[in-house]
Order: sequence, then C-alpha cells, then structure tokens
Amino acid sequence: MHAILNTFKSGVGDCVFMRLIKDDAMFSIMIDCGKYTPEINLFIKEKLHKHIDLLIVTHIDDDHINGVCEMLIAMPEITIGKIFYNCYQLLSGEKIAALTKIVSSDIEILTQNLPKQRTDTNGKINMEHASVLASILLKNPQWNSAWEKTFYIENSLEPYPLGDGLGQLVFISPTSSELKTLDMNFAREYLRLTRHEVINAPFEGRETLFELVSRLVSMKIREREYVKKQKIAGLIDKYSVERWKKAKDFEPSGITDENKGSIAFIWEYKDTKVLFMGDAEPDIVKTAIVNKYGKVDNMKAIKVSHHGSKHSTSKELMEVIDSFDYFITGGSVGDKPSMETLVKIVDRGDNKVRTIHYNYDRNILMKDMASDESVELRQKYNFQIDTNNELEFEY
Repeated sequence: MHAILNTFKSGVGDCVFMRLIKDDAMFSIMIDCGKYTPEINLFIKEKLHKHIDLLIVTHIDDDHINGVCEMLIAMPEITIGKIFYNCYQLLSGEKIAALTKIVSSDIEILTQNLPKQRTDTNGKINMEHASVLASILLKNPQWNSAWEKTFYIENSLEPYPLGDGLGQLVFISPTSSELKTLDMNFAREYLRLTRHEVINAPFEGRETLFELVSRLVSMKIREREYVKKQKIAGLIDKYSVERWKKAKDFEPSGITDENKGSIAFIWEYKDTKVLFMGDAEPDIVKTAIVNKYGKVDNMKAIKVSHHGSKHSTSKELMEVIDSFDYFITGGSVGDKPSMETLVKIVDRGDNKVRTIHYNYDRNILMKDMASDESVELRQKYNFQIDTNNELEFEY
C-alpha cells in the first residue's frame, strides 16, 4: 500500500490532496481549495476521475473555500463520498423552522457583500459571481447527502476509520469550546450586520447565514492585516544572525477565533502518520497531540499551519512533532511564510535533514533561503527548499 500527497498553487490559500492506494483501488482526500486553477481542474479529472471520497473544508475563510465553490460550480457532475465542514449545519433529527422572509432577505443582502469570484478552469474566464459553499452543498442532493450532519468535527471525537488498509483520521482541532465561541461570535456579528437577532432554534438557512457572517468578519480582519503588511513588506525577508535569533525567540499570539476553529487532523496507519494543520492554533494542536500520543517526532509529513504564519507555529509545538518533510502552502508577499516559522522548524540543535516543500517563487523561502548566498546557512541547519509539490511513500 502506498500514499501520494500533493499540494497545489491555489492563490494565497490551501489546496491539498492525499491519495491512498491499495491494490487497484484508490481513496482520495481533498483538503480545502483557495483558488480553483486549471492545474487543479485537470488533476481532479485525470487523477481522481471526478470523484472525491472525502472532502474536508477546515474552516470558513475565503482562501480555503473559494476554490471549493468554484470547483463545484465548474464541475457539477463531480461525486463526493463524505464532506466534513463545520458550518453550524443542522444536525440530523433536529426540528427545523421554515425559512422566514427576514432570513431570506438577510441572506440575499449579505451575499451581495461578498467579493465576486471568477471561475477560470480552461483558460477562459467565466462570469463573476459570489458563491456560498453551504448554499451550494444544500442545493445539490448528492453533495447535501454527503455532508456530515450527525456530529461536528472536534478533537474529542473517536478516530474516524477510512476502511480496511486505508488508516484512520485522528482529529486534533478544534475543541468544543472553540466551536461554541464561533457560535457566539456568529450571533453577535449577525446582530451587528443586520440588526436582527438569531432565532434561538434550528431554522432553515442557518448554515448559509453562518458562513456568510463568518466570511464577512474574516474579510474585515484581512483588511486590517493588509494595512499592517504594507508597512512591513520587504523588511522581514533578509537573513542576518540578529534576525534569525529574534525569529527564534518570537512567541506566537493573536490567533483569530476563526483559525482556532480550524479542523486539524492526523492521518495514520499503524506507525505512519501525516499531520494536516489547516490554519489551526499551535497550542490546541500541541495539547491534543500530547494528550493522544505524548510525542510524535517521526511524522511522514507535516502540512504547516496557516501558510507558515509566525503566529501559528510555536517552539512548544515543535518540541512534540517533527518530520523530514514539511509542506507550506499559499502565503502572501508580506509575511507568510515567515522566518519565525522556518527557524522553529529547522533550528533544533540536531543533525536531522529536513525538507521544506514550497511551490511559490516568492517570500523568504525562495527569495532568501533558497538563494546562493544562503548555502552556508542551509548546510548549518541541515535543511533544503524543494519546489516539488508531491511526496509518495509506502505505508
């Protein structure tokens, strides 16, 4: 049995696939998609044959779900076996109140505030549109049926089995308390945006409203971050001994509630493990791993949290996890991936050779750390930068 892990260029966001191959059968997992590109479209058609066994949307943020929306619009014939997406979805067995005129009107108005997307899958730009993933899933009977509605994904769940010889998923994040925080934030922000209080009972349209409000809040947070990035862009990408030490001593802070609510999980088969962190908060991940495993320093691969943000990788987390292969996805010109994250991954006082997989020609990894001037640095800390987005291994 063997597995193939792929990450794709997907705008500033994530798009990760894992294929588990046993004999002539294949089980495919897709995790997030920030931007649906022709390359991803071709991969799904030719490698996955328009079928995804498990789609995991880690959290509500445009750089993780916009591409999923684009995929479903561009390829309505795609079939999906199971969907994990925490979106305040109505759970099976709940008595549901009918859609009211107020909720329907709020959905329409809030949708207009979303940025328009352009679907480009075959070199052609389709019409611009604003898309809500929850609404898309609910309107398609096959996808709606695949969407898990008997439980929310949280780290208190038992491992989720994928089938004989396919391993299982061990959920690391979020905690139930973080999900409750998101629910409270939703009620507060919905009132602020619409002057309407959330109906205190399950109601039709709840999933769509929850996603809309969450995305609009995330947009405001990104706008504030963008202003900060303009002030520091170009100042943090140059290596120096002083800069390296400062980065090593940096302590993460300021994680948003939305990212604290991100799904993170370990795929495992016996002793083989791969950690997928979404945008999860490092303390939540560290605590869960310690509670479930103690320490796992032999991961087959680790998908680094939040595009290598300095706030999403901590020294304490790195003390309980390690791998030869780290994957960083997406990121932005200003601060992701960060030197703070790179230092914590590679500067551990050992001789282990680690590979950082990053498939963008930008930022610190490619502009500085992969340059000829940094050969001595890479040799000192035993790491290399690899633009190959694929890792294949036996398990």
